[in-house]
Amino acid sequence: SSYSIDDYGCSYMFYSCDVLSEAPTINVETVGARGMAYMFRECYGLTSAPAINVETVGARGMAYMFRGCTALTTAPAITAEDVDIYGFYEMFWDCTSMTKAGDITIKNAAGEGAFCWMYDNCSALTVSPAITADSIGYKAGENMFTGCQALEKANAINVKKIGPNALQNLFASKPELEEAVAVNAEQLGVYACYQMFNGCPKLEKAPATLPATTLADHCYSDMFAGCTKLEKAPALPAQTLAPYCYNYMFGNCTSLTEAPELKAATLVDHCYCADV
Repeated sequence: SSYSIDDYGCSYMFYSCDVLSEAPTINVETVGARGMAYMFRECYGLTSAPAINVETVGARGMAYMFRGCTALTTAPAITAEDVDIYGFYEMFWDCTSMTKAGDITIKNAAGEGAFCWMYDNCSALTVSPAITADSIGYKAGENMFTGCQALEKANAINVKKIGPNALQNLFASKPELEEAVAVNAEQLGVYACYQMFNGCPKLEKAPATLPATTLADHCYSDMFAGCTKLEKAPALPAQTLAPYCYNYMFGNCTSLTEAPELKAATLVDHCYCADV
């Protein structure tokens, strides 16, 4: 059987259970607003957690769920149908022993900030999760990996529709990241990938192509700016452009030797502008 958890239903349920080493199986369909918020907060002995498979996550439904679980080494895989505002906000904040995160599969994360700051200060994380979704909304993954300074590898992002600011600063300023993740999208919102890899000093390889054909204002602005080891730019197949869509995209990429073919026959205001 599966169940629903009402608003605040299990929040703080195991708070500060220091010797709890394994989280119980979570078998629910719907998590209400803050239904599991802070559920395992500061369970310092927690080393493992089972996969999470739910249909609906309410506003801040799983926010801070594993905050401060400093012994947790692997984040569980997450599958969900619909995620409301800040559904997974700061979910693994300060899980400082975590080296790997399970993949995230979501049908629709329309709520603002659905998984923003999710792995904040997971300072040992070396591999990011693959992210698969039909659509993600405003600031869905903004600053998702802030403080993950050991990150070396980023897995693919397969999202058909990426909303405004949804991947802003996602991997910005990661000193060990050497290869940019594939971003397989069809449609982008304004500032969708703004500064996504900005300031990654070891980044040498970009994805082969950025396939989105529906662009928006500033959607790729500053995406690889300051990646001083990047040698080859990705293919940019879009033929219908938007204002500032590629603004400063490769700014200060001082090792770039191969630029992309620019296929658009009709230009719009500032589409290739370096507005600095």
